Amino acid sequence: MKFPFLSHRRILRSILATLSGSAVAFIFQACYGTPRDLVRDLQITGTVLSASTGQPLEGIVVEAKGISSATTTEPDGSYTLYVPLMDEYRMDFHESTSGENMRFKELDTTITRTDNRSMVLNIKLHPAE
Repeated sequence: MKFPFLSHRRILRSILATLSGSAVAFIFQACYGTPRDLVRDLQITGTVLSASTGQPLEGIVVEAKGISSATTTEPDGSYTLYVPLMDEYRMDFHESTSGENMRFKELDTTITRTDNRSMVLNIKLHPAE
């Protein structure tokens, strides 16, 4: 004698197993982000310091213009930014606040890629006048 509900359980079990795998992948991506394609991406790292004191600057926005890729500096002034491989990048370094509260001048510069994998770009920002 066959029990028809057993085949339904197998189907239900396979559906739940598939959904569980998808949930794990979603949670991993939510926590750790999408893995970068290091073959097609360039990693730009560096440190942003005050030109007058040499102290690291936290919360400075580091942006690759025209690519919609940005990050902010850590308490030690360090940053990591991933951008698609191109020959040149227009980089912008500025505070997240604007107006009269600006402590440092914005720096807008163009850099040329010298390596296919990574680049180090250390910056010193000058005080606003």
